[in-house]
Amino acid sequence: MAVNLLSFSAQIDAISTKQMKMKTRITFILSFLFLFCSVLSAQTSLKIFETEWFDVYGEDGTFEEVVIAVQPQGAYMEVELFLTMSASGTGLWGNELEIVLDFSLPSGAIVHDSWLWLPDETTIVKADVYDIRTATNIYEGIVDRAEDPSLLYRKEGGGYQLRIFPLDIDGYRKVKITYLTPAIWSESSVETWLPTQMFNHSNIPLSSARIITRPAENWTNPKLTLSGMGNLFFESSTDPVYGEIMAVDIPNEFFKLPIKFEVDAPFDGNGVYAETLTDGDDHFYQLAYMPPEVNHQGEAKKILVLIDNYNPNSYVNKQGLFSHLKEVMRENLSVQDSFNIIFSKQGGNHMLSDDWISGEESSLNAALSSLVDPINNFANLINLLEDGINFTKNNGGDGDILLIANSDNENYWEMQSLTEQILTLIGGDDIRINIVNYQNLNYYTDWWWDGEFIIYYDHKELYENLTFSTSGVFYSTFGGAFNPWESISAAFADLFREDYFFDFDTEMEGGFAFDQYRQHYMGQSENPGRPILQVGKFIGEMPMDLEFIGFGSEGNFVEDSKTIQPEQFWDADTLLRETWTGHHIRFLEGEASGNSDEQEIIDISKTERVLSKFTAFLALDIENGGEPCLDCWEYDWPTVSNEELETMEREITVTAQPNPFSDKCLLTLEVGHPDLGGEIIAYITDSFGKRVLSLDLDALKQSGKMEWYWNGENEHGLKVPNGIYFLTVRTAQKVQTLKLILLR
Repeated sequence: MAVNLLSFSAQIDAISTKQMKMKTRITFILSFLFLFCSVLSAQTSLKIFETEWFDVYGEDGTFEEVVIAVQPQGAYMEVELFLTMSASGTGLWGNELEIVLDFSLPSGAIVHDSWLWLPDETTIVKADVYDIRTATNIYEGIVDRAEDPSLLYRKEGGGYQLRIFPLDIDGYRKVKITYLTPAIWSESSVETWLPTQMFNHSNIPLSSARIITRPAENWTNPKLTLSGMGNLFFESSTDPVYGEIMAVDIPNEFFKLPIKFEVDAPFDGNGVYAETLTDGDDHFYQLAYMPPEVNHQGEAKKILVLIDNYNPNSYVNKQGLFSHLKEVMRENLSVQDSFNIIFSKQGGNHMLSDDWISGEESSLNAALSSLVDPINNFANLINLLEDGINFTKNNGGDGDILLIANSDNENYWEMQSLTEQILTLIGGDDIRINIVNYQNLNYYTDWWWDGEFIIYYDHKELYENLTFSTSGVFYSTFGGAFNPWESISAAFADLFREDYFFDFDTEMEGGFAFDQYRQHYMGQSENPGRPILQVGKFIGEMPMDLEFIGFGSEGNFVEDSKTIQPEQFWDADTLLRETWTGHHIRFLEGEASGNSDEQEIIDISKTERVLSKFTAFLALDIENGGEPCLDCWEYDWPTVSNEELETMEREITVTAQPNPFSDKCLLTLEVGHPDLGGEIIAYITDSFGKRVLSLDLDALKQSGKMEWYWNGENEHGLKVPNGIYFLTVRTAQKVQTLKLILLR
């Protein structure tokens, strides 16, 4: 029995009175324990749990193989995670183990697919979308364990959980998780973060991960960038599994570094890129527009960065962390801004300058280039904060402090007094404290007398109180933040958010556009100098007119207009529908106020196969009602012409009478075109994909039709047990399958 469940919560099925009396105690205990497990796994982690006894802690699982496929899709990029996981390196035993993978995705990510490979390594079950309660009932009925509903759901801020059952102690399970991640556009490039930090959480270190992409005319020069630490370039190759691709292998030591996938921006000469999709009666479009420069003088910023690092508390490479910080500072600071940096250091903190440093390019570069490896392995949080506040008070009394830390050297019981101490020091000065917490190791838990399990990590109460009291922002790996690199970029985007006003309209000469959404990741579609990314629906015919008005800080304004002719639109992938649906679901979730609104979201999510906070992806093994997906794998399939596609529609007919059957059934195979230009094979498999019997197709190849009785025996003449079987017929272009049910 195999189950793959992505983010769902629980409601227990009705059971008999006798069972209920027994289950009530068990449910209480397990809800209690799994709440603990859920909080414990609030960060990225791969855990293996025993299901035959109350395993609260679990043990770290192992990533055996990882392939990440990335493909640009306009305002988003599609990322497919092919993950093979095992219990290698654990001290567990038995064949009823459960995999629990907690992970985070970028804010605004759209999860739209999940696959599970059965133990035969070839049969794929494509997950269906259920409402959360139904998915949990099915899953827990198979695992035979009740648990608290709060454990499994799409967590706010980008957190997700994947569960797979069962796992043999000597075996492994393979899954695919597919999501659309917001792309970061500029005039020259389109890029996105890769989730490589996830693979640091492997019991036995993963030696490397393969990143693949497919060549595309409109997305050129793919590469991996490492935030000022060099680039990795893709090479064309023929992979035995994925076919003709471009690939690059990332070694283990790079998992601790900031890695982005990047392609050239496909803007035309007018600063516009646009796509359309017609899917049935629906018409979708998306566009990226680079607005003209607006003379907007933003408010001068003073940014004091504090860095407090303790190596054992994080997998993050400190050189990579500082390299990315420098890159982000160069992107955001300008001539009217000023900055400084203070590093925790034993014997006295290291301050880059005794005064504010100009954000002007040459001053900024000179100051940053003087620092080679300045982050120390020393936690000195409170003293660092005090030094930062005193510097700010002595140099104007106003500014933003950005604390980047992973330390945990202060006692929990002192958090309240330390908060008061820091706020008292700030006094009436206009100092805002913002925090990026990148600790992801060495957290701990406690159990209160009222039965509540609490997780303590970093300086959670201190961080929350300081940022709340000073109106700052707080990003934490324990709070669903995707990775520290994204958190630093997002924090700067928040700090440099401008009171910038513009108007952007789309009009069609032969119709109209509606239900439009903008992609706001990292200040896009909001801040001056950033592209406007929009997805929407339309009715009618192109061209489309774009009208932009941007208002500067001095009362001036800039106007721009563009016309996108029909031939200037690229043909969009069908994923444009999922992109729009993901935005639509997020909008409805923000507006939902009752059961009818929730049900509307559930219905859309199930119909469109896009995850919402009320739904889950659930993949069942064949024994429990799942069906093999024979047309899922697209990488190594041959290219088929339109003429061949028409032939495929009439190529194979497969029937079975009677079905279900108890003695024998008549299998009829018929092809509309006997000369199929290649081999035809047919075979019967059991519910786990194991081949039971191969068929002799000489008669089919000669006449185009064949009838054959199957008496429920395998190729050795032995009767097979009752159950579900599958007749599969394969040609070079098509696979046809038929479910057979044997009931003696």
